[in-house]
Amino acid sequence: MAERIGFIGLGLMGRPMAHHLLTAGYPLTVFNRSRPAIDELASAGARAAHSPREVAEQSDIVITMLPDGPDVEAVVTGTAGVREGVRKGMLFIDMSTISPLSREVRHALHHGWWKRRGFRTSATHLFRSGQNAHLLRSGRLWPDRESL
Repeated sequence: MAERIGFIGLGLMGRPMAHHLLTAGYPLTVFNRSRPAIDELASAGARAAHSPREVAEQSDIVITMLPDGPDVEAVVTGTAGVREGVRKGMLFIDMSTISPLSREVRHALHHGWWKRRGFRTSATHLFRSGQNAHLLRSGRLWPDRESL
């Protein structure tokens, strides 16, 4: 069975990417701030979510494609955010074309709630949890810390 993918951020770049995943046969759950993009993909076979948390709960892989750092922060750490639906073994990929992750998001990922549940982090913004996690790295995000 194909891994279930969740996609958050269905703008100019996100919507076509999500549509390609759906066309390729992946079970897809989508969320966006504006409803028309969700409805468009839902009519093509995607599952419409009501929050980032619901996307995380329904997915093995969560991809975000958002316009700015505060948007990523709100989607990840906000009320009904991705971190509320995280479970062991999940992969989180932030593909937003933005500045590096905010301090709050880095703290949540490295020190806080997610780390206690086995999440790993890297400068590629690719995170995988689980005992035998595979991690793609482009460099250490926290050079003063031991490699994760």
